[in-house]
Amino acid sequence: MADYFRERRYLGARDRREISRMVYGTLRHGRQLDQLVQIACRQLPVPVDFTPPELSSLLVAAHEMHIEPGGAAETSAAPAEYISSSLAGKLPPEFPEILLACRIPADLLGSPLTRIAMVHSFPDSIIREWIERMGAEEAEELAASLNRQAPLAIRVNTLKGTVDQCRQLLAAAGVDSVKGTCSPFALVLSKRLTLENLRPYRDGMFEMQDEGSQLLSLLVHPQPGMTVIDACAGGGGKTLHLAALMQNRGRLVAIDVDDRRLRQLAERAARAGANVQIVLSAQRDSHAIARLRGKAHAVLVDAPCSAIGTVRRNPSLKDTYTEERSVQLNARQGQLLDAGAALVMPGGRLVYSTCTLIQKENEDVVSRFLAGHPEFSLQSSAEILTRWGIAVDRSSPYLQLYPHRTGTDGFFAAVMVREEGSV
Repeated sequence: MADYFRERRYLGARDRREISRMVYGTLRHGRQLDQLVQIACRQLPVPVDFTPPELSSLLVAAHEMHIEPGGAAETSAAPAEYISSSLAGKLPPEFPEILLACRIPADLLGSPLTRIAMVHSFPDSIIREWIERMGAEEAEELAASLNRQAPLAIRVNTLKGTVDQCRQLLAAAGVDSVKGTCSPFALVLSKRLTLENLRPYRDGMFEMQDEGSQLLSLLVHPQPGMTVIDACAGGGGKTLHLAALMQNRGRLVAIDVDDRRLRQLAERAARAGANVQIVLSAQRDSHAIARLRGKAHAVLVDAPCSAIGTVRRNPSLKDTYTEERSVQLNARQGQLLDAGAALVMPGGRLVYSTCTLIQKENEDVVSRFLAGHPEFSLQSSAEILTRWGIAVDRSSPYLQLYPHRTGTDGFFAAVMVREEGSV
């Protein structure tokens, strides 16, 4: 979609919003829409094969008819206008009415699990886990929240100024904002915009970052003068936050396996005025990593995961999730946590985090790690965040953010401390 817009700069803001709405809406509700299209096609006198673009056209049509009816659906031309003219030769003229009249069969909605999974277009295995964890009613609230558009949150770079100063600069640029409800460094913007057009962004005054993501850096609780390692830095959103919290004093090391993303981090760090040592997790930098062993006051392991907590921003993640892949990620996450633990000094802190809501990639990884590393003990995330004036659920030692409760993306984090005197 970004390429489509880039090649068609003549499209106005209204056209871009409408296209985005249809594309994201169709992806969010893909499972339900696919079922409706299948039901409609079974009523055709002769089976029809569709090309991928033709099938996409039918899914968008089903979305506009069943999920977000409006616009042309209220005119005399609807619903036929939603179906590409290229399908006119394949489908009978009454097909739009057939599709509009389709309903999901009752046998596919018979249990809470199958109904929630179909209506909100999630894999059965995810909904099953959420029902077992929180009950059907709240599981549906969570699924529904992940199908809504995420708010546009930013993190103010305190190396460049305060939250109030950033808000004033945005207002001068014509962008209204309100203070976040979770992170003390967050602002929520009133509208979507092109960042490169904003002077405050070009000057490094802020970064795009979900409020929940901002809390992960606060759990690291870095202090000026410390040695802090972001062991899975990626593009560096959390790294830059750590630099600001450390006031650019101390040693901050960013490690990742992806050289391309580290180059992006270097560019972002320069814009933010952040001092970061960048290390590629590869043979050429293996000695640099070895020299860090047991030297860090704090290590953040923001592990690769199935990212189900960010479905609001990337709805296609629902289609790529499998239980088999979650098992593979579980093994890799454990390896990364072991590697991160080796860098922590006695008395130091190890933070494990993901942006998924799957127990196998969260609690199970931490439990296995603690069983094999008795020198580490679990700490209360809520107590740490209280020091920042942030109130979260205190019923668990973990930080668990659910979009329907907090308005953030979904996150999990565990804080572990290495005992003094351990080797």
